[in-house]
Amino acid sequence: MEISYALQHYLFLASLLAGIVCGAVYDIFRILRAFAFKNKVIIFAEDVIYCLFVAAVFMILFYNYSEGRIRLFAFAGVIAGFSGYYFTVGKLTYKICEAVKKAVGLSVKKIRKKTVYVLYRIYGRLFSISRIKSSVKLAKNGFFFKP
Repeated sequence: MEISYALQHYLFLASLLAGIVCGAVYDIFRILRAFAFKNKVIIFAEDVIYCLFVAAVFMILFYNYSEGRIRLFAFAGVIAGFSGYYFTVGKLTYKICEAVKKAVGLSVKKIRKKTVYVLYRIYGRLFSISRIKSSVKLAKNGFFFKP
C-alpha cells in the first residue's frame, strides 16, 4: 500500500516544521546551559530529554503522515529544517544570548566589586574600633606594668 503524493508533500512540509521546532527546543536548552546549568549530570539529563523529545517528534511525524513507514526524505526534511533554523535564527539567538550574558556579567562584576569594597571598609572600621577599645582597656590597667 503506497501513500499518495499529496501525503508525501505534507510529510515533507511537516518534517521541515518538525526540524524547526527541534531547533527551537535546542536553542532553549542552549540558553539554559549558558546561564544556569553547568553541572555535567544536569547537562547529561538535558541531552537525554532532548533526544527523547526528538524521538517523539519522529514517531508522531511518521505515524501521522506516512502510516508508520519511515521515509528517507522525511529525515532529510527534519535535518534541513533544523539546519535552516540553526544557521539563521539560532545564530541570532546565540549572539543575543552572549551579549546579554556579557552585559549581565559586567554588571555583576561591578556590583560584586563595590560590595566587597564596602564590606572591607566596614570590616576595617569595626576592627579599628575594637583595637582602640582593647588598647583603652589595656591602658586603664597600665599595660601590665607594675611600679
